Amino acid sequence: MPRKCKICGDEFNSYSNGQRYCEKCITHKCLYCNQTFKVFPSHLRKGEGRYCSKSCSAKDKIEERANHWKGNQVGYVGLHVWVRKHLGRPQICQHCKIPALEKRLIWANKSKKYLRDLSDWISLCEPCHKIYDGNIKKSKTFSKTI
Repeated sequence: MPRKCKICGDEFNSYSNGQRYCEKCITHKCLYCNQTFKVFPSHLRKGEGRYCSKSCSAKDKIEERANHWKGNQVGYVGLHVWVRKHLGRPQICQHCKIPALEKRLIWANKSKKYLRDLSDWISLCEPCHKIYDGNIKKSKTFSKTI
């Protein structure tokens, strides 16, 4: 039975009495995996229907595309989490060369400006980090090695 689509006005063959939209109007591509899926216009009006599944939606909304992404206005803890995610756990102190098994290692910011620049971070053990930040009086050899 031919019907008229309520969105585009094209005629289509309806296989049920409740069908009001043609295949072209309800078929969309997932923004993450490009898989085609069907979504009702009522979901599109609510802002839904861009992803084929919740897992594709979650995978696509990371870092810059996440709703809560702050960019360079990130806080102290958020920036350290970001650095650890991209650089991993520090393995060796870049000053005293002690491995991570012997002391706790931390990512320290070189410029003290806390930018999203991965080259601006060095791995230090806690005692070296305190000296580097100026909490303890620096030795002449420390400033030369870093």
